[in-house]
This record gives sequence, structure tokens and C-alpha cells, in this order.
Amino acid sequence: MIIESGLVKAGLVKTGLVRAISNINTRYFRRNEGTTDYISHSAATVDRIVMDVYPSAGNVGLPTGAPAVTNNVLQTIDFAYAGTISELCKNGASYFAGIMANVKYYLNGTLIRDYPLDDNSDDLRELASGQNGTVINGNASDWGLFQQQATGEWLGQELSLISSTGLLGDDSDPEFAVVAFTADIGTGITYRAGAVFDTYAGTSDAGFTSSLSGMPAAPPFRATLASTGDFIGGEWVTTASGGVSLFGRAASVSSFSSITLKEVLNVA
Repeated sequence: MIIESGLVKAGLVKTGLVRAISNINTRYFRRNEGTTDYISHSAATVDRIVMDVYPSAGNVGLPTGAPAVTNNVLQTIDFAYAGTISELCKNGASYFAGIMANVKYYLNGTLIRDYPLDDNSDDLRELASGQNGTVINGNASDWGLFQQQATGEWLGQELSLISSTGLLGDDSDPEFAVVAFTADIGTGITYRAGAVFDTYAGTSDAGFTSSLSGMPAAPPFRATLASTGDFIGGEWVTTASGGVSLFGRAASVSSFSSITLKEVLNVA
């Protein structure tokens, strides 16, 4: 239970609320870069593999026999495998790019290996037989904490550097407020951005911009003739690293609040 002493007075929290707080589904996922990093473990003879994958380059680097997968979607694959396996996120000289989780090996119908891959560490627990694994050539930044939403998708931690802006477009044309720097935005990743207009005066467009990352320079990421309280934002898959900003113009002086930017893992 995540309730610190003194945070909530005794008797003011009902059992159901405590249970709801305790059951919030959060976990770490690790994004494999897909160039030199992979997972090593002791060899296992298996005839079936089940795993969750969120690929950004298709089947490259997945175990032999894996079915065709869809990029940028978290999906469970279940397939026959003949022989031994001692590496994940790597198949021969090919490396998997994306996220892998909840890997299970079976032999003759018995679960013999279970790697959650939620460790936030290079040391990876194995739950069925204690045959732990190790991340090779990984980085601490490969791990991210995510929370599952009621609609099934997983949202990462808040990346926005600001929660609101002052007026944009009154001092320069255009005028920008940085939401996230280039170094914080990866390539081939789905992000969800959002903001609300606090004020708008003019006839031109205002809102988000991130042309280097591939964000569309169009609605729903920006709006024209907006009203106070109007929402802008949406999801896009980055084609390159590029900072994210909000902007206003002399012809669309605007201010924003409720600014958010998070990585999102959509599910199949």
C-alpha cells in the first residue's frame, strides 16, 4: 500500500479506495536500441514461446518462427520453437528494435522460464526456475516507468518541462515556449501531446510544433480561431529526434495550460 504515514488521517480512507490505489498497474518497460544491445541467459530447450512485443522495425531480431508483428503496437505473440535459445532481442547478427516483455518458455506444456523484463536493471529476474538473465550493452535510460490506462494503453512519465505558458506572439512573431528538448525525444516512438488554450486573439494558427520529429503541422496539434478551453493535441510517431514547442504569432497571440507530453504504448 502506497500511503505514507501522516499523508492520510486514519479512518478517512475507505477499504475500496485503498484497494484501488494499491491496484494501479505500473511497471517498467525496456526499449531495446536494436544495434548492439540484447539479453543473454543460460540455454533453454523449448518448444513454445509466448512474449509481448512492441516493435519499431518489424520481426528483425525476434526468435525464429515468430509470426508477423505490427510496428508501434504492444501485442502478444505465441509460437512454436524448435531447439535451444540463450538470447533475446537478438537472432544471429540481427537485433530487435523496440520493447519486449513477459517472455515465457514452455517445454511439453510446462512453463520452464518466465522473464517479466520489468526490472529497471541489467539483472533480469526469472520466475520459474531462477535462471536469471542479463542485459548486454544496455543503458539505464533504456528503462521507462509506465502506467496502464483504463482503455488498455500504457503511458510513460511526464516529459513536458512546463505546465503552462505566458502570452506567445505578443513579443515576437512567432514566439515559442519549449515543451521538450531534442535530447528527450527519441526516434520511432509514439508520443501523446496535449494542451488547452487559456487565451487566443487573432486569425492565424497556434499550438504545437515539432517539424523535425515529424509532428504534423496541422490540426489536431494546432488550431485557428480557437476559444478559451479548446484542447489541442494527439499522437504521432517520431521520424527523427526533435524538440517540441508551443507557439503563438502576432496574428494569433495565445497562452496555454494543462500541457502534457508522454510516451504511449498502444495495445493491439
